[in-house]
Amino acid sequence: MESDISLNIQSSGKMSDPLLNKRENFFKRTKRSAGEVLSISCMFTLFIALILIISALPITQVIIGSLYKDLCPMNYLIPIYLIVAGVSTLTLFIISIMKVVFFLKMSFINKSIVN
Repeated sequence: MESDISLNIQSSGKMSDPLLNKRENFFKRTKRSAGEVLSISCMFTLFIALILIISALPITQVIIGSLYKDLCPMNYLIPIYLIVAGVSTLTLFIISIMKVVFFLKMSFINKSIVN
């Protein structure tokens, strides 16, 4: 009858839940100092700023190409080239960001499964 009980009795007489111990260990491992949190938030802010800076050129290409689509006196295909170049660059940029996020997420999941 005693073997059917899922709770462990420790030497001090207290009952402990193994799942609760796993949660406590997880939170102990993931505690971060204020400096670590600040550095993570700074890195995140710099990452977003870098994304905005890098994506500014393709967005500008799409805007200028669409504004001057039928008005270019040199060659009527230049605005179309700008639109195609801007859209393709933005598409590749978004795909590469999604790829990085996916691999980071998978590595985090693999680390949490192993630990």
